Amino acid sequence: MININTIPENTEPQKVRGYEWEKIVFGRSSEHCEIPPYIKWERAINEVQYRQWEREWDPSNPKTPIARELFECIKTYLHPEAAAQLRFYCALGFELDLYHSIDGFFKIGRYLVCLDLTTNKIKSERRNVILFKPEDAGSNLWRIAKKIADTFNDEFSAPPKKLRKHQT
Repeated sequence: MININTIPENTEPQKVRGYEWEKIVFGRSSEHCEIPPYIKWERAINEVQYRQWEREWDPSNPKTPIARELFECIKTYLHPEAAAQLRFYCALGFELDLYHSIDGFFKIGRYLVCLDLTTNKIKSERRNVILFKPEDAGSNLWRIAKKIADTFNDEFSAPPKKLRKHQT
């Protein structure tokens, strides 16, 4: 059974601060992390995938109640084969978080949907970056899960992109 009450009882969603929200979702925050040197997007994605052990995070079995619930909710909106491949990576404190503003991402095969945890009410979403706010937890979690799953499903159903020939 999935528990829809994932934010602690004494916490009002609108009063959760950014680092607190990170701790609720990932069990840690990036508040006191060391600042690593800048790396490009592709390498930053790879670093996160290969260094999950540093965060004691299992991408196939998220450890916090809210992350586990979101993960399971997303799977219900995916084809069973895609659901079996779903992974949820924690990027907090890594270059992907610090330089590219991505706190975590979901991955199926070569497809990614990025997550930006925020308490900023006026922040807007970017392509393939879903904002996840405290008010999205609880009974609203299914809405975010569907949005993430729909992003994957749209990618799976899109025609292959044509490669451009290099002009000489």
